Amino acid sequence: MKQGSSHSGRRSLAAKVLAATGDVETVQMILGHSELDHSKPYVTVSQDTLRHAFELAL
Repeated sequence: MKQGSSHSGRRSLAAKVLAATGDVETVQMILGHSELDHSKPYVTVSQDTLRHAFELAL
């Protein structure tokens, strides 16, 4: 894998789990972090996910 790292893989996994479940605590458990703040750097929300959440809220 070129231009990849263990952290980029963890970020991808965290983003996919968050998009699938909407549960950041599940992401925390999968990443093995004892504190939720430790998981935050790995969690990104895509524009599509934000747009979908906004549309659901309306």
